Amino acid sequence: GAAKGSQLTFAERAFDFESGGLRLEGALHEGDGELAAVVLHPHPQYGGTMNHKVVFSLFHVFVNRGFSVLRFNTRGVGRSQGRFDNGMGELSDAASALRVAARTNSCGASAPCVRRHAAHCASRAAACCAASSR
Repeated sequence: GAAKGSQLTFAERAFDFESGGLRLEGALHEGDGELAAVVLHPHPQYGGTMNHKVVFSLFHVFVNRGFSVLRFNTRGVGRSQGRFDNGMGELSDAASALRVAARTNSCGASAPCVRRHAAHCASRAAACCAASSR
């Protein structure tokens, strides 16, 4: 379920971004350091949103360690456009979030690492799509 008091905190600001032509609802906290984290919510068909208590718990762990943190709703959740896509679209959303976090964060050494991980997610999504179309 949603965390109590799930309003924006820690100088977090509303931060929407695009994934596959869809606008996704997000919230961004810009930390002091060079590290960035993207927090994904639990399964959307079982109540998972960016305001879920687990997301807030992880958000606070990263914020307290100086990370920039992006949390967001995947397609079809909250104010995000689209609809649930059985994991394929959601994986693409996660890759988009990682790319956005790398661009948004003024991180130095960690940015290439975040970008490599986003590229890995995107290539994994492409491989899954190719396998499922056979």
